[in-house]
Amino acid sequence: MNGTAAGCELERRRDDVRHSALYGIDYVETGASLSSLDVHFLGKAPPSLDAQQLRIEGGAPVTITALRLVHESDPAFDDWLEIDVDRPGDACTYTLSIVDAASGAPLAGFDPRFASATFSFAASCPSDLDCCAPPACAAAARTAPDIDYLAKDYDSFRRLITDRLALTMPDWQESHAPDLGVMLVELLAYAGDQLSYYQDAVATEAYLNTARLRISLRRHARLVDYAMHEGCNARAWVCLAASRDVSLDLSDIAFCTAFAGSPDASVTPALRASQLAGAPPGSVEWFEPLWPDRSQTVELRAAHSEIAFYTWGDGACCLPAGATRATLADRWLPADGAPRRALNLRPGDVLIFEEVLGPRTGEAADADPAHRQAVRLTRVTPSVDPLYDADAGGRPVVEIEWCTQDALRFALCLSAVMPAPDCGCRDAISVARGNVLLVDHGMSVGETLGGVPPGADCTTCATDCAPPRRIRTPARFAPQLGGAPLTFAEPLSRTCCAADLIAQAPRRALPQIVLIETPVDAQPGANPQYDGRGMAAPGVDGAGGATSGPAGAGGADSARRDVHASGPSANAGQATDLSDPADSTHSSGTTDTTAISIPPPAPSIVWTPAADLIDSGPDDRRFVVETDDDGIAHVRFGNGVEGRAPDAGASFAAHYRLGNGPAGNVGAESIRYLVFTSDRFDANGLAPRNPLPATGGTAPETAAEVRMFAPHAFRATLERAITADDYAALAVDNARRRAERPAARCAAPFEPVLGAQASLCWSGSGYEARVAVDPRDRETLDAALAGELHAYLARYRRIGHDLRIAAADYVPLDLGLAVCVTPQCQRAHVKAALAAVFGSGTLPGGRPAMFAPANRAFGQRVYVSRIIAAAQALDGVIDVRVTRLCAYVPGTPAPGAAPDHVPAHGVLALGAAQIASLDDDPRAPGHGRLTLLIRGGL
Repeated sequence: MNGTAAGCELERRRDDVRHSALYGIDYVETGASLSSLDVHFLGKAPPSLDAQQLRIEGGAPVTITALRLVHESDPAFDDWLEIDVDRPGDACTYTLSIVDAASGAPLAGFDPRFASATFSFAASCPSDLDCCAPPACAAAARTAPDIDYLAKDYDSFRRLITDRLALTMPDWQESHAPDLGVMLVELLAYAGDQLSYYQDAVATEAYLNTARLRISLRRHARLVDYAMHEGCNARAWVCLAASRDVSLDLSDIAFCTAFAGSPDASVTPALRASQLAGAPPGSVEWFEPLWPDRSQTVELRAAHSEIAFYTWGDGACCLPAGATRATLADRWLPADGAPRRALNLRPGDVLIFEEVLGPRTGEAADADPAHRQAVRLTRVTPSVDPLYDADAGGRPVVEIEWCTQDALRFALCLSAVMPAPDCGCRDAISVARGNVLLVDHGMSVGETLGGVPPGADCTTCATDCAPPRRIRTPARFAPQLGGAPLTFAEPLSRTCCAADLIAQAPRRALPQIVLIETPVDAQPGANPQYDGRGMAAPGVDGAGGATSGPAGAGGADSARRDVHASGPSANAGQATDLSDPADSTHSSGTTDTTAISIPPPAPSIVWTPAADLIDSGPDDRRFVVETDDDGIAHVRFGNGVEGRAPDAGASFAAHYRLGNGPAGNVGAESIRYLVFTSDRFDANGLAPRNPLPATGGTAPETAAEVRMFAPHAFRATLERAITADDYAALAVDNARRRAERPAARCAAPFEPVLGAQASLCWSGSGYEARVAVDPRDRETLDAALAGELHAYLARYRRIGHDLRIAAADYVPLDLGLAVCVTPQCQRAHVKAALAAVFGSGTLPGGRPAMFAPANRAFGQRVYVSRIIAAAQALDGVIDVRVTRLCAYVPGTPAPGAAPDHVPAHGVLALGAAQIASLDDDPRAPGHGRLTLLIRGGL
């Protein structure tokens, strides 16, 4: 193309020349050999051309050696000229011109702007640059204003705006505050400061590591499958001493600690709720019965207040540590007919064993307060001792058993011989106490949350089956509770032991709150145009007039199907608030936080709390409680997809409990008063006390802990068994198996697993996970434990893996030792010490023996050096030699003094699924044999 001073993007002249009588060059391209050129014309070419009329200028000179003009017969194709040159040119830009040989001007008949064209011999060479020509009219570079993008506060924004206005409005030089321009500048700077703060706040709360608000941290942690907990309340066992048999309604009572101005608990152990109204804020801790149904009535018996242990006529007796059964003394009650027992214990009742006298002195002040423990009965068997009171048909006794999880942690003395001068056997050193209630920290209160504000109204289209409906959409409704701190507690599970009832997992704790919804059509003076879902009822138009819909087809009936007759519990909101509202409540201006009784309206709907709404459906009436940094609880409803959204116009009331965290961990003997929360007051000679301290109260998780643990929490919990080691790790996780244990097996004792070994084996059609387990208390695997483990591991197994549970392969050892003893030691003493060390029991001081269950493991090798070191550590041992170390074979003679069957390298190797066993029990020779050859000594 011809060069030109002006560059244009729209080349209209090219098409004009093509359709005119003038000639013109379209473009020039080089041939494959770079020594030929192809000149393409705009349509037609002149009849003839010679080399004198062609000029090639630019770069290294080239000479035309030949040319051939081609005229196309088809008018759709352009004519072209083939030119041969003596050699290829360089990479410079060349210009080919068709000129008059004499004057050098463009040849006659050629358009002056298309009589020449530029080309390059290097155009066909590979290049990584864009071949597109730059735009002819490039936009001029604009100079950006000098703006300080670091301005983030009021002062910097004000200075930035002032400097800019000084540049754009140099005539405006006013700087006084009353000036309108200055006022606008300061107003814009203030708005910019607020927007800048909002941007920083959003950016800060957008990430887990930088978020500062507690609610933001909770949501971020949930996204990485980490449950941030809000703590949980404390639980305690309360014994009620009764002077006579009485029935007690749990919905009418509560318990509390002493407070300033409280009466003497030994004289007045029962109070009315009104008597605590003047208690100083924060001076009273409130506890309520923890029962699946608080409206239930419990039977208290005077005979259960203190129950003596029965020792069958023996003296100086005790229950050893680990005991799970005992005998209680009963008595006959006078009756007209058949004799009746005083005790009425049943499986599931909780007893507290308590040492009431010092075993050495017989004084109550010397009793050890640490010797107290709660147990839950699993079996109660009434019996009779025929040896005593034969005339009365024998002495009545009760045989009781409790689960292994509640096994005694200490030796409980039942009777003891007193020192001189008494020297007699004192009974009733320890007693059992019944009438035990499980209570937890927290006070029930009630509060109205107001109504759901309506949003925009929209109307649906009429169909053949339904008239048009006006839908009232709800606006955002996120109320906050007026009281704090809200109680969090783990739901009460069905379990067979007292230890599990008192323990809690804070991450499984839920807020103790329910919401009572009163639908729009159930409220006094409700608008009949709208049903419970915020829709105009069929048969009524938006203005209240009749429509053509079927009369009587009320849409409110669909909402009433979800209405319950009453609230969640009869006692909701009946307790008296003991704290000062100015100190412990946070009023939002629309709620009343005093402890009031809010009876649920007759047609009411119950909403229950949930940890999150991820698994909730559009019709699930659930909500989430989120606690902010000030301890204020905020209620969050669903959006209609994950959880149901509240209906516009519906009103809500909250029934919840106040009291959480370590404040409820009161000491033993701190719960001293029985409080009647209703008008009924009948002390009935009841005196409460908590022999054991309240436990489980946990503070909310801090923000620093969430930032530390949340990013790596997914690695801490194994959710799926993929490898063989995963199966073994899940099998030995006794805490998880116990928590997931079905309620149907609750009454059966829980048997922990000490170790497990797993392998993946090809069965011909797939992989089979073979899990070998080592039970804690025995070397056999019964069908019940195998079935429980199979059901437990089946929830975690990989798809396609079969599962088989088997017992470990126990290898009984045949161990022989030749020991030389010092002359001043008794051989029998050394032999007994060696038998204890190489046994499977417990050594003095609580250490496990070498082959005790606590020291054994799958595939663990047995080292001769370790055996020698353990024997050499005993007093009186001079020399030790291992004469035999191998697997025991029944019928093999005992080893002698000469070594035989000792591993060459001093190591007895075992298989991956094998465990070394040595009980040295003559009654069970298949469990290993220990042969000791003692020399020297006495």
